[in-house]
Amino acid sequence: MEHFSAGYASRRYDWKDIVQQDEHNPPKHSFKRLCGVVETSFYVDGDRFEGRADLNSLLTLEIRTNMAENDLRAHIQRAWMTLRCRHPLLLAKTNPIPENDEKIDSNITVLWDKFQKFSSASDADILYFHSQNTARVFQGDKTLTHLFVLPLETLPNGNRILRTLQVTGHMITDGLTMFNWNSDFIRLLNLAPSKLKETYQLALEPSNIKKSLPPAQESLYAPVPGNLARQRLFWLLLRILRYVRKPLPTPITNPLLKDEPPKDLYLYSDVFDWSVTPPTTTGHTRLFLSPAATKRVTQLSKAAGATLGAGSFTVVGLAMMSLYAKSLSTPPPFGLHPPFIASFPWSPRAFFNHKECDSCMLAFSDGLILPYLPPSIPIEKRFSFLVKIANRQLAAYQRKSSEKGVQDGLSFLDSRAALRTCANTYLIGLERVEAKTPEEFKGGVNPQGEYDAKWMATMGATCGISSVGLTSGFVKAGTTKLDLDLSDGTKTRDEGDEKILQADFRSVDTGVRARDKEFLVQCSGDGERMRFGVSYDLAAYDEKKVEEWKRVMEGLLEPGSEWDTTS
Repeated sequence: MEHFSAGYASRRYDWKDIVQQDEHNPPKHSFKRLCGVVETSFYVDGDRFEGRADLNSLLTLEIRTNMAENDLRAHIQRAWMTLRCRHPLLLAKTNPIPENDEKIDSNITVLWDKFQKFSSASDADILYFHSQNTARVFQGDKTLTHLFVLPLETLPNGNRILRTLQVTGHMITDGLTMFNWNSDFIRLLNLAPSKLKETYQLALEPSNIKKSLPPAQESLYAPVPGNLARQRLFWLLLRILRYVRKPLPTPITNPLLKDEPPKDLYLYSDVFDWSVTPPTTTGHTRLFLSPAATKRVTQLSKAAGATLGAGSFTVVGLAMMSLYAKSLSTPPPFGLHPPFIASFPWSPRAFFNHKECDSCMLAFSDGLILPYLPPSIPIEKRFSFLVKIANRQLAAYQRKSSEKGVQDGLSFLDSRAALRTCANTYLIGLERVEAKTPEEFKGGVNPQGEYDAKWMATMGATCGISSVGLTSGFVKAGTTKLDLDLSDGTKTRDEGDEKILQADFRSVDTGVRARDKEFLVQCSGDGERMRFGVSYDLAAYDEKKVEEWKRVMEGLLEPGSEWDTTS
């Protein structure tokens, strides 16, 4: 059996250009590579557990167009196909069967004819909910993504609301990548039809697809220097360090847990397949902090020398602490409370100098720990104290790679040097794949042997938190002017008489199919408001308690609210 480190910083994940050619037809190119370790982890989720961890992205745009309905439909479909060619993992399949290997499916369903009365945001939310609780939306051997185009909603000014729901396997995308793809999709929609056609033809060229193929993150890791003996010594010492580290304390139990199973709701049976359901049902909710509360979080974070990302983690932790305190009949003495612990994925791109967001590139944290503070302490004092702690822990995952950092990693004194970080991420990935894989498919990979690592924050966290930071660099309302004159179909730009579409961003809502007992909070901001979206195991968490948590989150830093104890 090969050494477990054989896939680390390896060329085994390089893309292969497979050309089929005969004398009667032009050559056909297909590109293949092995899945990386992190990608395999999410492959197991999706393939073995009916779409578990698949990402949903509900994109809302305001559009203005003089196109006929059929032309508009065709324009959206071409924009989607162009997007897939420009970002080739949207064309990917896993273990394709021969008859599907060379076929490019359109992977788009336009729902305009199915739901004539479907036109509101609440209808979109219901469809979103059900898309996470059916059989997997796509089959991985045919495609790893599908786009639903929801019915249009007409506004009084003649503009329309266009909503699209993209469901994608987590093995090819993460939060940053989804925002990148949404940004490019909006840009393509705004192209004139003739320009879009030209862009599509260019994107179809095998040479352009080849240049856009993203690597597996394992191929980019900092290599372990030295001969084979020194490399084996590195892995030995790393595994021992993982074994002897202090284990995490027992966290606050998530106060939103429940006992009753959810009710069955089988809607949209002509869109989704209900013959099979995933092992867990997924609930989803979203909330925004008001501009005043966002400003307060920003000011308090800045005053404490912390980032807004640390502020997001702190808000979530404080809300959980408040509800935890409320759930206790007899609070333990001060200082004996368990801490709040958040597990969280993070982007390791900076550790190997990779800037592109066009695939799934994730690492998994050791957990963020915030000590419990009772609600009797004024909220600003609690926030200011905890945000410093959060910022200090999160800063370890934001360091940038350099040649010096790689060499420093050999000393083992710096736990966040690029080399040690990448190597530890690789081991965590191997362990996650083995832990998730059903017994009959396990490969027996166990790098630690009898010396168990103590990294598993996900085994005992209060909740999970995923932050993508400011999204205005990807999508922002007001980027496109909706000034098309619908009276004569012309415009002051140089499109001439060509029918065009103008599309401006309004909102995007993302979530995942939840794992067993998962409560994952997604954090982002647009510069004016902080946004939180939650994907959770509906069988494990009480919807009424989740709504109460939402109310606490919205009011915790709201000036003058019931939680605003400033004295």
